Amino acid sequence: MGALPSIDSKEILRLERDLGPCARLSFDVPMSASSLGYWLRRIPSRRRAEVGMVIVGPEGRVLTHTKPHYPGGTFRILTGGIKPRERVLPALRREVWEETGLTVEIGRLLAVIEYRFTDGTRQLPFATYLFLVRSDGSVPSPQDEDERIAEFREVDASDLNGVADSLEHLPQDWDDWGRFRAIANRAAAELLSAKT
Repeated sequence: MGALPSIDSKEILRLERDLGPCARLSFDVPMSASSLGYWLRRIPSRRRAEVGMVIVGPEGRVLTHTKPHYPGGTFRILTGGIKPRERVLPALRREVWEETGLTVEIGRLLAVIEYRFTDGTRQLPFATYLFLVRSDGSVPSPQDEDERIAEFREVDASDLNGVADSLEHLPQDWDDWGRFRAIANRAAAELLSAKT
């Protein structure tokens, strides 16, 4: 089997059949040539898309994380790569376990977010499959050392807009990454508020 497309319409239909309808969002993400070069080297060979994990505990708070190499105080929802030949749901289950060690219940597919990274001359498509995932409130513990998660923090769903604001205002070396990462956090805030 060859690599699957970033957006597989048949797979989305199956996910919606099993988990309910989802939002479809699309964004152009302008980047510097060096930022886009990083993604062009990283994405095609390692991942076809990613899962976004909106992990909600029993009290309705959303799990965020930070890593040692992020700018100080930077948190965001968890995401993880979907390998080139991997289906979305197996990737979600694998990534939740690798990054948190939690046993969870998959609630619904909130959105499929389609991006077009561009530096003005080159472009690269990418996508986030954004899932609502419910945990039993256990303490998360990464199972994969390569994840390098330094800390978890729970926030109210409405606070994800503040998380997105912070990501949109990172230092210059991180601004392209931050603006890209803000999109899923803001989408999660809006979609969770629409469901309550």
